[in-house]
Amino acid sequence: MQRAPQSKRLDGPTGTRLATHNVSEASRQRALETLLAGFSANRFLNEFYGRLPLHVASANRRRFESLIHWAELERLLNMVGCWMTPGLRLVAEGRRLSPEQYCFARTGTDNEARVWRPQPERVMAAMNAGATLVLNGLDGLVPAIGATAHDLEVSLNVRVQSNLYLSRRGQRGLPLHYDVHDVLALQISGQKHWRLYQNPAHPGARVPPERELRARAGPVSQTIHLSAGDLLYLPAGVVHEAIAASDHSMHLTLALKQVTLLDVASLMMKQLAASNDASTPRYDLHLGRDALASHAAQLAERFATLAADPTATAAMLADIEANRLPRGQYLLGPARPQPELNDSSD
Repeated sequence: MQRAPQSKRLDGPTGTRLATHNVSEASRQRALETLLAGFSANRFLNEFYGRLPLHVASANRRRFESLIHWAELERLLNMVGCWMTPGLRLVAEGRRLSPEQYCFARTGTDNEARVWRPQPERVMAAMNAGATLVLNGLDGLVPAIGATAHDLEVSLNVRVQSNLYLSRRGQRGLPLHYDVHDVLALQISGQKHWRLYQNPAHPGARVPPERELRARAGPVSQTIHLSAGDLLYLPAGVVHEAIAASDHSMHLTLALKQVTLLDVASLMMKQLAASNDASTPRYDLHLGRDALASHAAQLAERFATLAADPTATAAMLADIEANRLPRGQYLLGPARPQPELNDSSD
């Protein structure tokens, strides 16, 4: 396996502010630099993106509170009827707790599937005993997180998903693992120790059990301490684990899901499917390998034609964008005073 490259720590300015939900075009273009505390987005893309881990430190310990803070987190969690597994889950020492340990089950009267709804008292008891709380999909619930996710999607042409982790001191929550996508970890509150391991894994490979992965990962290559306001970027495949280093640690991860060559091939096949000739049966495979090679060469030619066709590539980009989570906001209030109804009678 290849050795994991060393990450670099970069100190950003103290006055960095995150974009709010209503962002201008200029701030949208600066979304990545804003998260990077003013560090050059071009340098990040040219030197680190997909290559090297990067630790960006900031003296502004509250700079990510414009995304989410404790009061907002409690407000969301107290909408008890909106939560179910796996949107809210608990993990402890690398293992998921079963829903029976912190949820109550509700089954509909029409033989609906059983729904597990977290019970606040049991969730808090499990956390007091050392479990880590994981919330999925906050980019669809918190406008500021959704706006940041959207800006990253537009800037990088990726799909973004989010998870929030809340841990107590000394708890690692997730097991030793690697992600199949790039990760931006934003330390919202508290502190966390991250250990990065020497040998990266192939993002497309099957994730082995933790014991096997630990044997493959080699020794720890870096120990990184994140404080509130800090950011850590990890390319896909970097083997890592994180342990809370304060009484309460809250961090948000933004998963950057890039398009693979297999995705591109699938998009091209979708374009070819519109052609009747592409779905016409081939009756010469009894001739063997040469016939198959001829068809493969024809397919390669069609792929090349599609790649050179601006209309086709624009349609493929539109398909990539359509695969993202719909974002936006509702504006349902009256824009101006509405006339009152005339309740006169004849």
